[in-house]
Amino acid sequence: MEAPLKTLTLLYTARLCGDLESLPRLSAFLRRLRGEFRAETTLLLDLGEACASGVWHCDVTEGRSMLLGLDGMGYDAARVTGYLSAAARAKLEAMGEILHLRLLDADQSYDHAGLRIDPVPGEAILLEEGGRLRLAAVAALEVGVAHLFAEVGVWRLASSGVYRLPPGSPPDPTIAGLIDFILAEAEQTRRKRGGAG
Repeated sequence: MEAPLKTLTLLYTARLCGDLESLPRLSAFLRRLRGEFRAETTLLLDLGEACASGVWHCDVTEGRSMLLGLDGMGYDAARVTGYLSAAARAKLEAMGEILHLRLLDADQSYDHAGLRIDPVPGEAILLEEGGRLRLAAVAALEVGVAHLFAEVGVWRLASSGVYRLPPGSPPDPTIAGLIDFILAEAEQTRRKRGGAG
């Protein structure tokens, strides 16, 4: 029998709005934060607005482009309400075990080890009875952090904060390569559609 989880760090982002080019720097920053905030488990979530209408690769891929980048960065879940088309969602879900990222709708929570995380941005951090966590809002290129510990089977919030991506952060070369691939695939799709998007 597995021992119950005692510490958990949650890292989360929101409002990336199609900024694929920032993901390699953000990935390196997230890796650094994971190293600083050691816990038994670290979860990585996106609270929504990863893609935005009017951003060419978001429009061409119907919202898949950013989600593929987030998946490559090791995100556990992303809120997709409002920008991911049904067809794009079906394509992602058809990837089965290849895609690690869990796609969350507006009313879905992310459950982990008896903790229910509501991925709704804009609410103050609050740990309620029943193991429910609401997350404080973060702006684009900010990372929210929540450190939790379990005490007699009940999750407690130890600390929380918001960190801004430092200017001049070095990029993660693996994610930079992934972004190049995603953009090339989106460009190929745009050409097939005759320049639409």
